[in-house]
Amino acid sequence: MKFCNKYEELMQELGQKKLPCIGCRKLRNILESCRKQQNNGDGISNGASQNPCPVCDGTFFPLLLKEMSAVVRFFNKRAQILLDRHLASGCSKCFVWLEDRLVGNQITLIQECDNLVAYATINAIAMRRILKKYDKIHYSKQALLEGCSLVFNDAKPSLSIELVDLVKLDIHLTCSICLDTLFDPVSLSCGHFFCYMCACKAGSVSIIDGLKAAYPHKKCPVCREGGVYESAVYLEELHVLLKRSCPEYWEERRKLEKAERVQQAKEHWQSQAARFMGI
Repeated sequence: MKFCNKYEELMQELGQKKLPCIGCRKLRNILESCRKQQNNGDGISNGASQNPCPVCDGTFFPLLLKEMSAVVRFFNKRAQILLDRHLASGCSKCFVWLEDRLVGNQITLIQECDNLVAYATINAIAMRRILKKYDKIHYSKQALLEGCSLVFNDAKPSLSIELVDLVKLDIHLTCSICLDTLFDPVSLSCGHFFCYMCACKAGSVSIIDGLKAAYPHKKCPVCREGGVYESAVYLEELHVLLKRSCPEYWEERRKLEKAERVQQAKEHWQSQAARFMGI
């Protein structure tokens, strides 16, 4: 219950009014009742697996979906309001300024953005914790990612994952462009992994503009599927894992990429300044 208490405290600090949130206590109570049914032999078997759980299917997941949908709707609505205020120009900007003065809103736009990011982060953590609790109860003898390990073959790392039912996956952590261990890994929507800078080069975009700026016709260097850059995902957990497992390589690669990133940033802002001055 320590996390539930901390979660409620953080949510109260974000604002005076009632904000949509994940009902951690209520969801944990539902899972505890599910655990008791398992122990009494009324529900699915302990550590079990794939039979449907009537308690979770009928109560836990509908409630979780309802609360998470409310959180997402609030976040999207508030983010759109902040974006409109930030992009306001001309008369609209004057109206926004006057409204803030009349209402007496002393909170800066940056502070509101920070609060919104904190709100999303806290609820994301709560979501992960409650789903981890669900996995612990329903897969107590064999967790979903039990047996996950980083192995090295000829100094090349790969992620070995044993899923339920003895299904094993081996994911090679080598960039198909530079043929080196992934650094700042990203996954394109087709599922292939690349270093962030390698992916930017393949998408013909700068690191400043990012992968979302790539043209839709740009294709994955491996499978040649188009339109895969816009939905690219940065794999932060994998980056941390490789950083801890290969500290010497990571530090060397960081130094090499730092100079290139600085050079790209310099060229980008020089071009922007030249365009602004009409040179």
